[in-house]
Amino acid sequence: MMSSLRVVGLFTLLLVVGCASEERRADGAQAMRERDDFVVCLAERMQMCTREYVPVCALRAGAEAVERVTKGNRCDACADVAVEGYRPGDCASPGPESPLYLDP
Repeated sequence: MMSSLRVVGLFTLLLVVGCASEERRADGAQAMRERDDFVVCLAERMQMCTREYVPVCALRAGAEAVERVTKGNRCDACADVAVEGYRPGDCASPGPESPLYLDP
């Protein structure tokens, strides 16, 4: 009886933590959409892209939530139909302030 009570308590805790994490991700996605340097992908997607590496942080609709994923360049990001838009710089960096950022 006591172990089943622990399992229920643990499950409840994991559910609460998971919901809070999901909420933070949604807030992060909204904050990214509101940035001045956020670029919305056009409805018409590219079929071919060049292979230069000028990383962007793309906002991609995943199976369960919206996620940020680093793509090689802006064309590569918008070629993915699940990507809503992107901002310059990889997802680990704050954007153009990063020393690795190159203006496309």
